[in-house]
Formats: sequence, C-alpha cells, structure tokens
Amino acid sequence: MARTVGKCTHLTAVEQRFAKHRASQFQLCDPLASPLYRHVRENGGWDAWTVEQMLRVQYDSGVLPSMPQQLETMSITTMRRLGNMKLNHDLAIDQNKRKRDAAKSWRDAHPGYMSNKSRENREKRRRALAAPETSAVDSSQ
Repeated sequence: MARTVGKCTHLTAVEQRFAKHRASQFQLCDPLASPLYRHVRENGGWDAWTVEQMLRVQYDSGVLPSMPQQLETMSITTMRRLGNMKLNHDLAIDQNKRKRDAAKSWRDAHPGYMSNKSRENREKRRRALAAPETSAVDSSQ
C-alpha cells in the first residue's frame, strides 16, 4: 500500500482536495508530472485510491503561521519511521528554523533561480524520456 501525506487549508475539506486531484486528469497523462501523479497513473488512477483525514486542527495562523507544514512534516516523518511512506520524497518544512531562514534569505537574494532550475530539470527529464524513442528510431534506420 502506497501512502502520501498532504494538508488542506481550513477552508478546504479533504474531499474537495481529493476532488481537485481527480479533476487534474491531464496530470495523469504527463510523464513529467509529480511523483504522486506518476504513481497514481501507474497504479490504476484515482479510482484505486481512498483518502483519509488523519487530523483536524484549529489554530491561529497569526500566531502559528507554519502549523500546517509542521504537522505535515511530523506526519511524513512518523510514517517513514513506521515504514509506510513511499511517495512523499520531501518534507513540507525544514524543522531547523535557522536553516529554513537561511534558505529563505538565499532565495530572496536570488529571485528566479528556483523556477529556472525547475524548468531546467523538467526539460532534462523530458529529453531523457525522449532519448529511448530517438534511439529506437535511429536503430531502425
């Protein structure tokens, strides 16, 4: 059984979040989609999935703005320790505030870097996926 952890805002019900994933059918066709969408595509689509609410928390976002990310990270970490986490490759938030603040300062000092790297990596994956097709065409000639 594969599991993934996600969070919803206080305005979004779990079922609504899952419905948004189901509505993103184009993601199921995109071989460059996130690991979650690739896994769903390779394992029966959204109809083979169920969603469970693990926790519901009310909090003051003015006092604890990162509470959802903290709880998501704690859930991912706990499920990994239990051997149940297969799809969440990244944590929602770094638990080390000093490191988190340093990373934010770096991103602020280098605007556009992360989005450019994301585009480069997506293009690299696109080329890698196309390479076997190109090799098959070349070898048939």
